[in-house]
Formats: sequence, C-alpha cells, structure tokens
Amino acid sequence: MIVQDLRSNNQGFIVDLIKKAEYSLDFLEHDNWNGGIDYYRLTFHIKYSDFSKILNKKAQYEKIVDDS
Repeated sequence: MIVQDLRSNNQGFIVDLIKKAEYSLDFLEHDNWNGGIDYYRLTFHIKYSDFSKILNKKAQYEKIVDDS
C-alpha cells in the first residue's frame, strides 16, 4: 500500500529505495480497546551507498513515507 501511494504521488525515487531495501517489522504493543489494535514499527534497512545520497533529505523522505 505504501508503494502504491508513493507512486500515485510521484515519489518514484523513494519507491526505488524501498524496493532495494530490506526491512523488519517489530511488534510494539497491543491495546485491548474495542477488540484491540496491534502496533508495529516498520524499519527499512538501506545500503550505506544509497543512504549517503539521501542523508540531507532524510527527514523530508521519512515524513513522506509516514504520511503514506
């Protein structure tokens, strides 16, 4: 879903980074309110050579992905 949303918003560079990255999904917590919701943290593991190219725009790209 994230990749589709990024593509529809013309964020192809970020899509390329995500597709090349490995990722991990970590369980954070479960709340029991109204049937319960599970919360997870999604972490992208990007090669340093790719990361160094986006370092100055890291916060901007993180916000774009978070918003997606």
